[in-house]
Amino acid sequence: MININEWDSAEQATVSTRDAAIAVAKSLGKDEAVTVFESAAAVGVQGELSVVLPPNRLESLSKGRGWARLGKYDDATWGVKCEGGYRVNRPGAWVVGGDDGFGRKREDSYKVARVKIGDLFWIVAQKS
Repeated sequence: MININEWDSAEQATVSTRDAAIAVAKSLGKDEAVTVFESAAAVGVQGELSVVLPPNRLESLSKGRGWARLGKYDDATWGVKCEGGYRVNRPGAWVVGGDDGFGRKREDSYKVARVKIGDLFWIVAQKS
């Protein structure tokens, strides 16, 4: 597990797109990292240590609602709703859930981690 203090104080990458992250990994000969970036549900380096997880498909319905959560009960950390999904800034197993307002519920799981390639860090979310 990553120490939260290290997470918050890590140097940011200056590249801000998935394609750029793949190009950097290829240029450094990091084939495993290329595979991670290509298959990731989300790659984020928008000047901060966070990534946007995609919303649950049920929340787009007329009475639908959704959430992103790390942990359970009183220890839960909640993602922040933003354009395009939920912004999360902690590593771990996140659950993005939603319901349609009529009893149907769905949850998707994502593993969020920090990936270091050379001197640069990216935040990557893999659907699990």
